[in-house]
Amino acid sequence: MDALDDVFLQLPHKQYNTGWVLSQVGKAHFELVDYLEAERAFSNARLASPYSLEGMDIYSTVLYHLMRLSNLAQELISTDRLAPQSWCAMGNCFSMQKDHETALKNFQRAVQLNSRFAYAHTLCGHEYVASEDFENGIKKLPKRPSSRWKTL
Repeated sequence: MDALDDVFLQLPHKQYNTGWVLSQVGKAHFELVDYLEAERAFSNARLASPYSLEGMDIYSTVLYHLMRLSNLAQELISTDRLAPQSWCAMGNCFSMQKDHETALKNFQRAVQLNSRFAYAHTLCGHEYVASEDFENGIKKLPKRPSSRWKTL
């Protein structure tokens, strides 16, 4: 990466610190499997150009590899074990790992904490569908037909 760093660092400071250039730096680090540096570059790109989508598909893959979702879920559980949002984040973490049974338990915990938290019901529905329990999945999805199908 030294040669590539040299090329990028030859740019004027103002040009180097643009979202586009920082995204290219992030992509280069990603290709070299240097996820920490890639995350840093993409994070700076987001600060420089918060509305740009350049490289965000790669950035999401970087965060997946760094298991940031798991970290976020753990932080939320540590912050407030009684918040349904915390359990939804934890459930999403397990869902990404294709552990549908554990994900469903976490989403059900969110529903137990707040039965009116519609998003937790929706996530339960998705998890039932992912584990091919379509009957329970349909029951958990929003009641309005148009909303039900939008969530799938």
